[in-house]
Amino acid sequence: MENMPLANTSHERFAQNIASGMPAKEAYLDVFKNCKKRSAQKSASRLLHRPEIVERLAFLKKKNADISMWDRADSMEILRSIAENEEKRDCDRINAVNILNQMCGYSEPKQTQVTTTIFQFISPDRGIKEESHE
Repeated sequence: MENMPLANTSHERFAQNIASGMPAKEAYLDVFKNCKKRSAQKSASRLLHRPEIVERLAFLKKKNADISMWDRADSMEILRSIAENEEKRDCDRINAVNILNQMCGYSEPKQTQVTTTIFQFISPDRGIKEESHE
């Protein structure tokens, strides 16, 4: 079961180390102190391919992401509280509104469509002459 710690406590510590961002070789050496540095990478790789480790890592990484995730809604909530707080300085409130507008796409420049026409004139003495007017 992925949300339960692994039965093997060494494997659980290894998975925890990996999920927290530690490189595999370092995670392995941290748990298996007697391992030679030369063989740690291969041993770590073998552990990383075990189905129970793969499943546990997927759970731990998702759990870590859920805990530490700062999403757009969080940013908008903070900015809105600044914009609505009358005790804040006007410049801070205005900046918060400007950032919110940018996040919502309200401050995107209007798109203007430009069309051009190219005329070709045939001159009896010089052949085809092109002019561009915008």
